[in-house]
Amino acid sequence: MKNIKKLNLVSLAVVVFLLTALCTVCSAATFKGKSVRSGGYETGRVAPVSHSDIRLDIGCAATENCWVEARNLSPRHAYHNIWFEIEYAGHLKNGKIEDIILPGQKGVWTIDLIFASQPSGIKIKLLNANPYGIQKTRKGKGYAGKLASSDISAGRQVKSITLFDRKKGETWSSGIVPTRKNFVSMRFFESGQASLPYSERQYQSDFSASGVRFINWELIVEHPSPGREINYKVEAFWKNRNGSVFNRQTVQTGMGPNWQLGYTTCSLGDNASGAWLPGSYSVEVRAGGKRIGEGYFKVAE
Repeated sequence: MKNIKKLNLVSLAVVVFLLTALCTVCSAATFKGKSVRSGGYETGRVAPVSHSDIRLDIGCAATENCWVEARNLSPRHAYHNIWFEIEYAGHLKNGKIEDIILPGQKGVWTIDLIFASQPSGIKIKLLNANPYGIQKTRKGKGYAGKLASSDISAGRQVKSITLFDRKKGETWSSGIVPTRKNFVSMRFFESGQASLPYSERQYQSDFSASGVRFINWELIVEHPSPGREINYKVEAFWKNRNGSVFNRQTVQTGMGPNWQLGYTTCSLGDNASGAWLPGSYSVEVRAGGKRIGEGYFKVAE
C-alpha cells in the first residue's frame, strides 16, 4: 500500500430537467496497486419518443429464429439506440438496435427465443429511442451497428405485431423502488471527472488502458408517470473478473412526477490515464438491496 497515492473524493451534483439531485456517497478504493476515485454523478430524464415515429415488427421464421424490425416513420428525425421489450411465454427480454436509422429506413435486431411449439402471442413495446436531426446524423460519429441493407426475405412472415402500453398509473413494481422489471439498459462511456451531456456520450464496452480516465456506468430504468417525485438509493458494485468487489458506490437518485424513463450515472477512475489496468470487469446495480441489472466491459492494452 506504500505506493498508493491519496486522492480526495469529489462529489458533483447535476440538476437535469426537473429533478433536484442529492449528494452522492462514493468511497475511494484501492485498485490493483493504484488508487481510483469516484467522479461526478448525474440523474436525469430520458425523453420518450412518440410511438408514431417508430414502428416495431417482431417475427419468427422458426421456433428459435426471431427478429425485431424497427422502421423510422418520422419525416424529420433520425433515431439510434432504440430500446424495446419483448414479452413472450411469460418471459420478458430487453433489446436494443444501435443503428442510426434515417427517415424511411429501418434496422433489424435478431435473437433466439425458445418455444416449445410455434410461437404466438408475442408482444413488443417501444421503450425509448434517441432522436437526432438529419444534418447532425449525416455528419455522423462512429456509432456502433449498421443499417440493414435489404428487406426481410419473403420467407420470414411476421407472426405478431403488437405495440402495447400500460394503463395510466400502472407500474411494474409494487412500491416506488425500481425492480429488475423496470430495468431498460446498462451502458458505459468514458469522460473526465465531470460527466458528459446525454447527447455527447459515446457508449462502448471496450476501453484502452493507455487512454481511459473515468469510466461511467449509466443505468436507465422505466417507472411510467409515478405522479409524484420519487427518490431512492442505487448501489453500484464494481467487480473484477472473478466476481470480487473492489469498489462500492451509493447514489441518491429518483424520478420526476411525469417521467417515464430516467437515467443515473456514476464514474470511477482518475484524471490521468493509467489508473485502469487491462482486464475484464462488471458493475452490478442494486436498488432496495436487490439486483436490478449488471453490465460488463473490458480494458485492453
